Amino acid sequence: MKKNIFEPHNPGALFERELMRLKRAVSTKTWAVFQAMCCHDLTSPTEMARQVSGLSPAHAITCLRRLEEYGYVKREARGKYEARDPLLKKYVAQT
Repeated sequence: MKKNIFEPHNPGALFERELMRLKRAVSTKTWAVFQAMCCHDLTSPTEMARQVSGLSPAHAITCLRRLEEYGYVKREARGKYEARDPLLKKYVAQT
């Protein structure tokens, strides 16, 4: 029997819905920053800017602030950001 990923008891379905909502709410670059953060375990805007084509560290900070406003990222210290939900971070890294 094929499992429907959108079943309410499937944790992956919750992450998928959350990520679809995030993708619709933010720019392509902001989504790319979040993916880079999760997939490469990055914490600094400079590191993220290196991973995302055509992105400056200043623009990465703007993207991170937007992600922080939406509750996906938290600022740990000056120049250091972390994903708020470690499970969501792991899920993004695996997809």
